[in-house]
Amino acid sequence: MKTLTKEYLEWSKTAKKAQIDKEMSNKKIAEELGYSRQLVTAVINGRKESSLAIARISRQLNISKPKSFTENNCTRTGT
Repeated sequence: MKTLTKEYLEWSKTAKKAQIDKEMSNKKIAEELGYSRQLVTAVINGRKESSLAIARISRQLNISKPKSFTENNCTRTGT
C-alpha cells in the first residue's frame, strides 16, 4: 500500500472538513466537476493521486491544494 505524504494527509483532512462545513457529498462534487464519484472519493481518501483533480476539488471546496502538486503538468513535484 502506498504511503501518503504528510502534506497530502493534511489536505485530505482539510477537504473532508470542508465537505462537512459546506454539506457537499463526494457525489455532488463529482457532478459539479464532471468527475465520477469514485474518482473524487479515491482522490480525497488518498487512493489516487491526480494533481488536476486535487486542484479542482480544492477550488470547489475553497481550500488550498498541497504545494508539492501542480495543476499545469498534472504530476506531483519534488519527490
